Amino acid sequence: AAMWPRTLLALAAARLAGAALSISAAAHYTCLLTPGGSGYCWGRSGQSMPGAVDAGLGSPVLSLSSGGTPNSEHACAISSAGGAYCWGYASYGQLGDGVTDDVQQPLGTLWAFALMSSGDLMAIKQNNTATGMTELHVFSRASNFKERLNTFGTALHQTGVTFAFVLKSNDDLVAISKRYTGTGMTEVHVLSASSLYQSFTLNIGTPLLETDDTWKFAMKSNDDLVAIRQRGSGTARTEVHVLSASSFYQEFTLQTVTALQETGDTFAFAMMGNDDLLGILKKNTGTSSTELHVMSASSNYQNFSRQLGTALHETDGDWAFALTSDDDLVGIRTQDRDDPVLEIAVLAAVSNYQAKIMALQPTSASQSS
Repeated sequence: AAMWPRTLLALAAARLAGAALSISAAAHYTCLLTPGGSGYCWGRSGQSMPGAVDAGLGSPVLSLSSGGTPNSEHACAISSAGGAYCWGYASYGQLGDGVTDDVQQPLGTLWAFALMSSGDLMAIKQNNTATGMTELHVFSRASNFKERLNTFGTALHQTGVTFAFVLKSNDDLVAISKRYTGTGMTEVHVLSASSLYQSFTLNIGTPLLETDDTWKFAMKSNDDLVAIRQRGSGTARTEVHVLSASSFYQEFTLQTVTALQETGDTFAFAMMGNDDLLGILKKNTGTSSTELHVMSASSNYQNFSRQLGTALHETDGDWAFALTSDDDLVGIRTQDRDDPVLEIAVLAAVSNYQAKIMALQPTSASQSS
């Protein structure tokens, strides 16, 4: 173990042909920056440090530094695009994003997205907020998402990568704390729409053990919570675990494998109006487009009712997806900055997702924040 950093430094030096602009070292890891804007880190920080830092930032690195004592190691970088990123151990709040969840890769501003019952787009700013709380930025469907209707803080503290979000049928916001919870279980925290998300109606642990990034979440039409386990269960299938709203998410109504093989980060999920489960394959598809794989609720998700390519090109991790009340598919190309939305594409359900209703670049969330 003692030779590991020196070995990796030798490999990095060989890769860099001896060129280095700066180097910094913490207790158990090191970061190096090249004149060409490539950054490399190795050693221990939370989980595992990233190799090529600029790959995580999506642009060349201007500045890179590591620091921290044992069990608090972290690093920060500034990209040529002006973004500031920190990652590593976070138990003392040293990443500066308002949360204390360890992060294993460069992390900027986190956003989640959901469609409200009105069709308006809710952009959920999880960290780096002006209010010090999780914030909501709402854009109107009537303006093709160009008009910002409101921006406000909520009763929920800033959140990190261990949180997911879904909306209930009445637009209550369900914040799902996946791990590092007080109960040792996946927790549900419901913020009421009627209070403008200033009050909780439910804070509770569920029967579901703590979850990680291999789990995604969706909401059925009756507000049952669908936990989707993508891989790692031993069944070699994507699984669904449904927690009932009527039991305040204390009881499962369904736990089963689906017709879909194990999935990874190239998949997103949404529930259709008839509670069919929509699997969205973003890239590496057979059709060279974003693909839809629909598993029917009537078969308990054991059968596909449709599998098809769409009018949207292949997408990547920068794209989030949601469904309107008419099952139109809304694709949102995002970035981890204060301006979260780069592009929106809407595919019409009536065209079997072969026609785009809209493709635009809306007004950013930060212009009024």
